Amino acid sequence: MSQALTDAVQLNVLAERPPIVPEHFRDSEFVFLANTHPSLQIQLLDQLKGPKFVAADTMNCWIENQAEDLKKLMGRIDALILNDGEAKMLTKIDHLAPAAQELQKMGPKIIIIKKGSHGVISLDKNGNFFSLPAYPTTNVKDPTGAGDAFAGALMGYLASAGKPDTGYLRTAIAYGTVTASLVIEGFSLSAVASVSRSAIDARLDQLRKMMEF
Repeated sequence: MSQALTDAVQLNVLAERPPIVPEHFRDSEFVFLANTHPSLQIQLLDQLKGPKFVAADTMNCWIENQAEDLKKLMGRIDALILNDGEAKMLTKIDHLAPAAQELQKMGPKIIIIKKGSHGVISLDKNGNFFSLPAYPTTNVKDPTGAGDAFAGALMGYLASAGKPDTGYLRTAIAYGTVTASLVIEGFSLSAVASVSRSAIDARLDQLRKMMEF
């Protein structure tokens, strides 16, 4: 379960028009464009009124088939969140550090590359790399949704802090990491529906202690 393999793609809801953003949400400051066709992500972004920080997700389907629309989107966002395979596919670079630098040249000033059970690396707007190991989960039941849980926790922390600065970003990545580790311990939505903030904070504290030497 450490490698994502695509057997087939059925777009279904991903082929639909993006939802109309209600007026009272159009001034949202922290925005995450979840994985869908990049042209639809752009359409949703067009409905917003000057957000402070925009992050986006993507996947191999769009990299292979909608590269031009994806590059247009990348010129309008602050952060790109993707996995290691997608980073290599998009840049044609096999080593992740220079791949992150190449992605940064495409527009986003912050690049976050997920490596599954090997953790995550990021490159911030000042050119600083950050590397964090994954929480060593021993009870993996279903990795589906781990990436969305990571992004949701990351964006939730940044929104609560009100700043996307480097220090806050690193803590946000850590929150995303431990939240994803909890989500994969249950099937489907069972874990994410029952996890508490106290459980997330406790696991974050455990991860900090594991990294002390």
